[in-house]
Amino acid sequence: MIIKRLKLNNIRSYVNEEITFPLNSILLSGDIGSGKTTILLAIDFALFGIQRGELSGSSLLRNGVNEGYVSMDFKLGDKNLSIKRILKRSSAGITQSSGFLDINDITKELTTVELKQAILELLNYPQEALTKKNLIFRYTVYTPQDEMKSILLNDPNVRLETLRRVFNVDKYKRILNNAMIISSHLKSKKKEFVFYISDLVDKTKLLDVRTLELSKLTEELNDNSLILNDKKEKLENKKENFILIEKEIEKLNNLRKENSLINLNIKNKIELVNKNKIQFEELNNLILSLEKELQVELNPEKIKSEIDDIKNKVKMKQEELRKINFELMGFKHKKEHSFNIKIKITNLNFCPTCNQNVNEEHKKRVNDTEDKNIGEWEKSIINLSLKEKELDFELEKINSSLNGLNKKEREISVLLYKKHEMKNKKESLDKLKLSEQETIKELDYLKLTFDKLGYEIDNLKNIESKYLEVKKSIDELLTQEKCLELNVAVSKTKITSIENETENLKQEIEKKSKIRNKLEYYNKLQLFLDKEFSNILTTIELNIMMKLHNDFSNLFKKWFSMLIDPDVVQVDLTEDFAPMITQNKHDISYNDLSGGEKTACALSYRLALNQIINKILNTINTKDLIILDEPTDGFSNSQLERMKDIINSLEMSQVILVSHDDKIESFVDNIIRIKKVDHISTIY
Repeated sequence: MIIKRLKLNNIRSYVNEEITFPLNSILLSGDIGSGKTTILLAIDFALFGIQRGELSGSSLLRNGVNEGYVSMDFKLGDKNLSIKRILKRSSAGITQSSGFLDINDITKELTTVELKQAILELLNYPQEALTKKNLIFRYTVYTPQDEMKSILLNDPNVRLETLRRVFNVDKYKRILNNAMIISSHLKSKKKEFVFYISDLVDKTKLLDVRTLELSKLTEELNDNSLILNDKKEKLENKKENFILIEKEIEKLNNLRKENSLINLNIKNKIELVNKNKIQFEELNNLILSLEKELQVELNPEKIKSEIDDIKNKVKMKQEELRKINFELMGFKHKKEHSFNIKIKITNLNFCPTCNQNVNEEHKKRVNDTEDKNIGEWEKSIINLSLKEKELDFELEKINSSLNGLNKKEREISVLLYKKHEMKNKKESLDKLKLSEQETIKELDYLKLTFDKLGYEIDNLKNIESKYLEVKKSIDELLTQEKCLELNVAVSKTKITSIENETENLKQEIEKKSKIRNKLEYYNKLQLFLDKEFSNILTTIELNIMMKLHNDFSNLFKKWFSMLIDPDVVQVDLTEDFAPMITQNKHDISYNDLSGGEKTACALSYRLALNQIINKILNTINTKDLIILDEPTDGFSNSQLERMKDIINSLEMSQVILVSHDDKIESFVDNIIRIKKVDHISTIY
């Protein structure tokens, strides 16, 4: 992995800065607090994002801003990559939003988890680092100096367990724990298997019993099936014969029905002949009676003429009476008018027309005149009333004559109707005579047909007894057939049930037999896991740890001897990988060393750890990069001179050093200078 460019936007003391990283050795130079460590944290953040307990968003995002990001360009083999991670401030705190990954100019937007997973795949790191602390990067590429010193002083068990995880040797312990879990699971399973196959012998015996029962039932079924087939064949023959008999019976029934209908028809015809005779006598008597009634003379035209004349007289008298009534009403009105005038003039004292007083003399003249008029009107009314009575009497006489003629006209109409009716009766009588003759012929034919059918019925009577005999035989065969079918069905049901039970028993026995074989295999496997496998795994782990310890110790001593004269101080590793320091043939503790010696010890341990991990995990893609944070803190001038040999011996494509010691500038290939002014870091 080669870092090419790093861009920081609102990250700690950096507002918007871009840093280019060349190959070979690079020194990040600047005063304490200028922003050198921020660059290392930004690289860590760009690759792996926020890490709980290690790197938080609040420690990266610049105070007073709501958003910032880190963008880093780097190279992995033939792939040019660019990664960008973004931080945002909200009411819930500082969070990391989706980022971007560009591989050979193909950009994808990914979630934080997807981005970290993609980086782990590209760096060829174990995927377990997705949710755990990334120890490989921490102990091969970038380890803060204080963190390396703390691991040297850690509890031996904690340090050993940490190194086991870094060396990927803790997998043997996990394998051993898993083997114990598997062994425990095997024990539990074995108990289940023992309980499960406890009835295997009984199931096998039951299978033999059911097989024997199945054989007997099958034999019984075959016998019943043969008998049933024989019965079915006989029944089929009987049914064929029965069908022929049924046809004869049907013919007999049809003849009986036909004969019954003919007999009924004969009775109806005889009844009809008798009715015709009675009707003939009635018609004949009725015709004789009508002929007597119709001997009188019938002249309806004359009666009608007389009625018309009288009706005309009635009209004339009615018109005359109407005129008299009209005149009578006129005279009565005039009389009433004269009376009204007399009443008015008697009560009138002042004339409304001439506006003069009305005197008694004038009133008398008016009364006399009106009395004279009233007398004349009354005479006319009396005369007209007499004429009205005369006319009413005449009309009454005329209407009486008219009613007599109308009655006579109705009587003539009745006689004419009876004359017409007599004609119809005579026609009906003639038809009745013809009908009677036809009925007698039909009756003779029906009697002849009835006799023929009776002869045919007598010939078929014996078929009924034969029908009953065959039907009884068929019913007996059907009963036998149903009984046999029931036996066959019961046998088949039993056979099916036993077959299912047998099949289930076979499957269960087969399954239990397999479980019994598996139980034997589990016994062997558990014995192997509890004894042989545990010993083998422990031996493998011990040998690997011894080899790692030996290689680690040699590298540790090599790097330490390049920094500290071995005649003055010697180092080695204890069994738990702690530095073992000897001075003047006396063992001393790490805390008894000088500042420069402590730094040399921590740096040597760091470089040895880097080489061991890169050697074990030879497929990771960060072997050509190392970042050394304040590697020369407390070094003397002679130690600083030896640092140049250390850097050259690393043989890495890119070595990034962080230091505020100016003397290192003389033996590095590139210098990136950093300064901070007014809380803002810049590259110059």
